[in-house]
Amino acid sequence: MIYTGKLEASQLKVAEEYSQVENVISINILDFVMFSKIDKIHTIWQLTEIDNKNEVLEGLEFHFIE
Repeated sequence: MIYTGKLEASQLKVAEEYSQVENVISINILDFVMFSKIDKIHTIWQLTEIDNKNEVLEGLEFHFIE
């Protein structure tokens, strides 16, 4: 997640709008089971606001392949 954050932040220059940032997709290939309660090999995650689940941080995805 640190690399993904740096990749997103590195796209911006001082005083630029976040709307200019390109989508960032992190693909993580694992050799272990990380999400044992989910019966899928490929899961896709996005960041949401904790109190308002409808507010999603657009343009940032994490793919996990177990």
